[in-house]
Amino acid sequence: MDKITRGKTRAGRLDALDRVVLRWLDEGAFFEEPGGKYVDLGFGASAVTALAMFERIRQMDAQANCTGMDVDAMRVEEAWRECEALKVSEYSWLQGGFAEVGDDDVRLCRAMNVLRQYGVEEAVRAHAQMVRGLCEGGVLIEGSCDRKGERLGAHVIERRGGEGFRRGVFLMCRQGLDGGFAPRMMRDWLPQDLRRGAGRGHQVFVEFLDVWMASFLECGGVRDRDERFARSVELLAERCEGVEYCEWMVQEGVVWWSPEGGVSGVM
Repeated sequence: MDKITRGKTRAGRLDALDRVVLRWLDEGAFFEEPGGKYVDLGFGASAVTALAMFERIRQMDAQANCTGMDVDAMRVEEAWRECEALKVSEYSWLQGGFAEVGDDDVRLCRAMNVLRQYGVEEAVRAHAQMVRGLCEGGVLIEGSCDRKGERLGAHVIERRGGEGFRRGVFLMCRQGLDGGFAPRMMRDWLPQDLRRGAGRGHQVFVEFLDVWMASFLECGGVRDRDERFARSVELLAERCEGVEYCEWMVQEGVVWWSPEGGVSGVM
């Protein structure tokens, strides 16, 4: 099922996501046990975003075992060359796809901007394959973002009892965007199985966006963009089940959404 996708990337594209994800995990004592295995799947034409992720993980887990994987053998070879040029030797680079993520032993797998080029049913199957590579309690981060990493939607899927459990979705909309911001923009930066044609998941998300958009418009008198964003999320949390108002996340431009019977639930 694996495809060689475009593989475009750029330095810093996933920095904001990594910062939020790793802080959120750390607050849940995710890194208490050292020596975990971590995978960046589909790192693309350059190892730059994978290296940035691995360096952050090493600050949390000094004994971390970090591996970059891509289905394209040429990209894997280039990653080894990049690391050699940078004199970085502590990370591994392997050719592999969804089914090769791990052997029930990976603590965290990031697979960003990979499934956006797949169909909805293929994305669902890929989730199941990647989850099988996780250890119990391991987490999969999968989704899509724009080229700067300022607009982003990412699933958080945890392995529980051998199955995948959708904890929720990180929705990132960084402030200072060209042309301003409105919640409906997030329709274009979602995991593949929440986009148009994805059935129930997409419909739940549309309803969520409608509530957020109404809350955002209600805050139209607030001139400061950051304050207006924060106030809209505060109203959203009051009106929409599964939205948690977290001050530090909101400062990062992030909404954490985990609705019962929506995108969350057992896969």
